[in-house]
Amino acid sequence: MVGCEIFYYHAMINTIGFSGNSNINGSFNVLLGDIASLPKSSKFSDCIIRVGDSKINVYRCILASRSEVFD
Repeated sequence: MVGCEIFYYHAMINTIGFSGNSNINGSFNVLLGDIASLPKSSKFSDCIIRVGDSKINVYRCILASRSEVFD
């Protein structure tokens, strides 16, 4: 049996800027690339799942959208 612990922490609220870019397809591809790169960085993670000696930085919004356990 493997134990699992989940740690949650709050961060400061970031301000949001708006872009005047009208290239929707290009913007969508950039967004997909940004989302795909999230697991490679802990920069914006807001949760840590610890399994044994390993720590995995994760994102609550993704966990909640993909699993009823985190809803």
